[in-house]
This record gives sequence, C-alpha cells and structure tokens, in this order.
Amino acid sequence: MPLTIHTSNRMENLVEALSGVVKEPLASPFTPEVIVVQSKGMQRWLAMELSRRFGVWANGDFPFPNSMVWRLFQSVLPEVPDSSPFSPEIMTWRITGILPRFLERGEFSHLKHYLAGDSDGLKLFQLSEKLPTPSINIPCFGRVCSCSGKMAAPGLAGDALERACRKRRGETSRKDQGGVRQENKGYGHARGRDS
Repeated sequence: MPLTIHTSNRMENLVEALSGVVKEPLASPFTPEVIVVQSKGMQRWLAMELSRRFGVWANGDFPFPNSMVWRLFQSVLPEVPDSSPFSPEIMTWRITGILPRFLERGEFSHLKHYLAGDSDGLKLFQLSEKLPTPSINIPCFGRVCSCSGKMAAPGLAGDALERACRKRRGETSRKDQGGVRQENKGYGHARGRDS
C-alpha cells in the first residue's frame, strides 16, 4: 500500500493533486481507495468533489489519522487486536462506567448538575460519547486532559478522569509517583528549570 502525502494551504490544490492520483483506477474495483481525512465534513466534501470531477465516485475509504495508524500497525504487527482499545466506541463505554464514581467530587459539580434526573442514563451516555474525541477538534480554554491522546475534558474534572483511565490501564504519572509536574500555562513565556 503506497503512501502519498500532498501539502498545501489551499483545498483546491489538494483536491487537484488527489484527482491526479485517483484518476487511474485500481486493479480491482472491489479494492477501496484509501484517503486519510481529519473530519466527516472533509470526507463528504472530497466525495462530492471527486464525483463532480469524475462523474461518479464510489468505494472510497476515508479513515481518520488514528484509524489509519492502527491499520498500519495491524499490517506490520500480527498481535495487534482488530480494534484499538482507545477507539471512540470503546472509550465511550469505559467513560460511561468510570464517570458516575466521580460525580460526588467537587470538581464534577457541573457534570453532576447536568446529569441530575438522568434516570435512563441517556445523558450520561451522550456525554461519554462527546469526551473521547480528538482534542485537536476542541477549542482549548485552559488545560485539556489527554487520556492516551483521545479524551478531552477541561480542568480538574479532566485530571481526575485521566488518572482513572491511567489507573485502569495500570499506568501512573510522575505526579502520582510523587514527582512534581511543571506545566507551561501558556502565558507568553516558558520557564526554565532553574527559575
């Protein structure tokens, strides 16, 4: 499977380069054309644009970057499972199981208020669905926690969720091990070790 990367800050240039690559059909019509995209919107736009250019566009496979990397690992390492333990579908259920244990803590008061009266668990599930999204798509107002690069939850609640995910995976952070973690808060300067 060859990998071709084109870069540009203009979408028109990128779709033109892509058109040049995919205009020659693959050997088998049952083999999908794999194009890595950042969003579902990009997937739809590309499919429509390629349909407009070629008259018809079918059998396109549009994985996200994480999914593509997982596929590459699977092709090289036979012991890699079929699905990533950090896929949004799996993380949604993990968070749904972990989150209720934290609702009595102060940093989760907003979530506790939001989930009040959720007798059937629908709000909890929908909230859990929103958390394991790539943090690249979420505006950062303050700190964003990263549970293996997948979970985005701001502030203290995010810290607690991150620790719970780490504990469940058997990992510890330097902070959990008694170390001090120094963070650049993004105030326009970076602090050195000796300041």
